[in-house]
Amino acid sequence: MSARLLIVDPSSPSNRKMIAGLAVAGLASGVLTSISSDLFSNSPQPQEVRLVVFAQGAIFGVFVSAYYALFWRVRRWARLFALIAASTAAYFLAVVLSVFTVSIFRRSEWLSREGVFLAAMFVGGCVGALGILTAAPLLLATRRSWKAILARAMLWSLAGGLLGVVGFALGGSLGKLLWLTLHAIGCTFTDKDVEGAVRNETVNVFSLFVVWQTGIAPLLGWSAPSPAGSTASGGPMCPTAGSRRATDPPAQTRSASGRHAPLPARADTVAGCRRPAPPSPRSPPLGTPSTDSGTTTACA
Repeated sequence: MSARLLIVDPSSPSNRKMIAGLAVAGLASGVLTSISSDLFSNSPQPQEVRLVVFAQGAIFGVFVSAYYALFWRVRRWARLFALIAASTAAYFLAVVLSVFTVSIFRRSEWLSREGVFLAAMFVGGCVGALGILTAAPLLLATRRSWKAILARAMLWSLAGGLLGVVGFALGGSLGKLLWLTLHAIGCTFTDKDVEGAVRNETVNVFSLFVVWQTGIAPLLGWSAPSPAGSTASGGPMCPTAGSRRATDPPAQTRSASGRHAPLPARADTVAGCRRPAPPSPRSPPLGTPSTDSGTTTACA
């Protein structure tokens, strides 16, 4: 893995575990987001305080942050809360620009109603992905270059737009199955039957949230592979001899007399890293002369 370039090696077991875990977190977040959207759209009071606009984005941020905190033991709480705020803001911008796209293209004669909604889902998916894929590496990656992060986020935001289109289009199949499953356990609140859910496009919203969040969450593992403050592997290790930087002390220095001078002392921690404990000295074998007192260790 190259943390400087923010690239994940898929062959690494730890990276595969991170990407798979984020996919599961995104799936759970998508299901809960679908339930909350149905609940808030059926209740007038949350609409008055605009919880509909903010809650769904916060849910995704909470699940991703909880995954990093629980399984990768990230303890940078300010950054995790900032990720939740960034997810909420990205969702808000995605909703606003999607509505704006519908208002622009709905009077178009060359684009059908379904085409207008798909265009809006593409715009919203791109905007939401751009926001979260930019914020997550800036907050979680150990080495951050905002230009590289922004370029990568802009590229992957197109995938977010495609996920928005595919998710909304799968309402008749995946969305209907999800709605029936949630309806069977009493987690639907707006429509009384599946025909009403199809007519009101509730099934499309369900499949949209599940597909988009399940697809975007693993991309966070590609854009922020080494969470800052993670102690899942015992804490980030100090640089080794094979990975010296320009700021590291030279391997060997000479004094003015030509003799080897001792290396300058380094701190035990470098940017929060932790050095492994030195091996404990072995006891001398029985019968070996001691260099301290000149005595011989013998059996009692």
